[in-house]
Amino acid sequence: MSAPATPSVYADCVAAGLEIDSHESDLYVRDTPEAREILSRHRAHFDPFVGTDGQAWLDAPFLYLPFWASKAGK
Repeated sequence: MSAPATPSVYADCVAAGLEIDSHESDLYVRDTPEAREILSRHRAHFDPFVGTDGQAWLDAPFLYLPFWASKAGK
């Protein structure tokens, strides 16, 4: 599989310095206006949730690229 022609949601979030986390292949991004703008620009599906830290997060299923990179390397 070749690299995407445009930056990914994950790459854009990292480049923007957003707080991220993950669970398996799901990308978690701290819920901020900038995070919502990035996800919306990519037309990514996301669901808001409250994390165990009591803070608002966005769950973007299947978009945590390091998970997929680890699978491709096996």
